[in-house]
Amino acid sequence: MSAITPQTDLKLLKCPIESDNRNQLTFANETAQRNYFNSLPKLEVYNFTYQRKDSVIRYPAHIDTILTYNYVMYQNDAYTNKWFYAFITSMEYVNDNMTLITIKTDVYQTWMFDMTWKRSFIEREHTNDDTIGNNTIPEGVELGANKVYYHGSDTANIKYSIVTQSTIHPDSHQDVENVHVYNNIPVPGVLCRFDTSSSVDPLGRLGSFLNWLDENSKKDALINMYLVPEWILGEPQGGSGIDLDPDITYNVASVSLGISRITQLDGYTPKNKKLLTYPYCMIGLSNGLGQFATYKQERWTLDENNEMVIRMRGSICPGASIRAYPIGYNGDGVGIDDSITIGKFPVLGWLSDAYTNWLTQNGVNLGIKGIGAVAGVVGGAVMMATGAGAMAGAGLIASGAGMALDSIKEVYQHSLVPDTVEGSLNSSDVSASLKTTRLHFYRMGITNEYARCIDSYFDMYGYKTNKLKLPNLTGRANWNYVKTIGANIEGDIPEDHLNEIKTLFNTGITLWHNPSTYLDYSQSNAIV
Repeated sequence: MSAITPQTDLKLLKCPIESDNRNQLTFANETAQRNYFNSLPKLEVYNFTYQRKDSVIRYPAHIDTILTYNYVMYQNDAYTNKWFYAFITSMEYVNDNMTLITIKTDVYQTWMFDMTWKRSFIEREHTNDDTIGNNTIPEGVELGANKVYYHGSDTANIKYSIVTQSTIHPDSHQDVENVHVYNNIPVPGVLCRFDTSSSVDPLGRLGSFLNWLDENSKKDALINMYLVPEWILGEPQGGSGIDLDPDITYNVASVSLGISRITQLDGYTPKNKKLLTYPYCMIGLSNGLGQFATYKQERWTLDENNEMVIRMRGSICPGASIRAYPIGYNGDGVGIDDSITIGKFPVLGWLSDAYTNWLTQNGVNLGIKGIGAVAGVVGGAVMMATGAGAMAGAGLIASGAGMALDSIKEVYQHSLVPDTVEGSLNSSDVSASLKTTRLHFYRMGITNEYARCIDSYFDMYGYKTNKLKLPNLTGRANWNYVKTIGANIEGDIPEDHLNEIKTLFNTGITLWHNPSTYLDYSQSNAIV
């Protein structure tokens, strides 16, 4: 039996891959892999002695002539056509014609096409679907303080109507004894509106009504008076233009506000769309009175105009009851559970002339007192003229004059009483005065500085995934980062090498798809 002469082809290479295995190159097939390594600067030796893996090569050259080579590829072609790839871990000078080269197998390049992945727990990776809202697992990165990018507010709630509730109609001055139903709530009397934006002198008409109530001692007919945004009342109803029609359900009145999505963070446009989700950016809503709520724009279904819609619904009542609903938020078409209240709007006060009211209410009594006084004076004068009962007449005169004097004093005392304010004393509400009692919205999030830092982190290491799945080894233009917990890989691979491959992925590894852009993070890494 003749001996088999070992035949090994050996190539020393200058390769960019480093032995720490934090970065590796991928190839479409073995031919592409072999062609790449053959294209590198190299020294070749053929018919070399059989090369053992992870061993020492006795290379016939002076160490100084091969010192810059860091990689080898070899094939024991007497036994197999497989190429093995290995890192040069050290070189030792023997003599001018011999150098000992210690190698360690590059397990990833050697067994790349022999690995079969099973579903594994993926801790981090580059996603192949970066749609806003698809990647929201918390990252635990430092965010810094939030910054407001834009502040806006609705314009619907700055036009007010004054609503009166009275048992006398403001225009006809007729008594209203019926109970009307507004918004499914029984209301005694009638509700009427005085639009402050109207050209028909609403305040003049209201003032005339209040004066009439005073002059006719009917101030108690005015039960309430308060501000309501005009949009809640709709178009004026009735012949006078001020009646509120009880047949209309005003609490379904609504106005909408559209908010465009955040696409930049403090002027910076992120490459990774996870930065366009909470907590990196958010929508804030405020009622201008201290109530503030934050919303995740990724949970908000956009309308046909690609806007996030808020619908405000209002009802007629003192203070005005208004709620703002984020339409299509968090899977709720109406957004009731995520709504925010707006208001309250001031309940108004009104002046009442105490002197006129008292004079009118006590006019009959004052008249009786006056008549008695005059009768006493006249009777006394007659008796004195006839000479009879002079003393009695004098007494009557004194008595009548005293009664008249008492009435005059009473009238004078009541004339000193100042006008009183009826109704609420809260009409000087600061927010309403400044017209900030409305819906305020904010586009807000992290600052430009933090956005750039986090975007770079996502560029390099992808997103937190925490899923049991097959890893995304490809799918990006230039690189894919993968980190597993307990990688599950099978293959016709030596056990020690297979375990080492698993360790590479459990530690975290970046797979580069184009040798020309290897380690170049300035390149685009778009999903392909």
